[in-house]
Amino acid sequence: MPSLLHIAMWVIIGFFLGTLYSVSIQAEINLAAKQGTQPMQRNPLFSIGRILLTSGILVYGFSRKMEYGFAGLGAFLLAKYLSLFLILKRNQKGE
Repeated sequence: MPSLLHIAMWVIIGFFLGTLYSVSIQAEINLAAKQGTQPMQRNPLFSIGRILLTSGILVYGFSRKMEYGFAGLGAFLLAKYLSLFLILKRNQKGE
């Protein structure tokens, strides 16, 4: 049973990482728009930091146990695409 609790913890971590990933991309785009630069000229350090944080935590989950890593990865991907969809939908409405 403790394994199930650990898997639930990794699902929560994955959802948090996926949401944070999408929100940070949106924040980076908003910052670029305020500075007057094109979104294609984003700060590479911002992207590298986001990728390193996410990858490091997921690799740690896989190193603990494969089930933890897959639970975190699945939740990350689900939250990432769901939050991106919600952000795009909100932006289309003009909010």
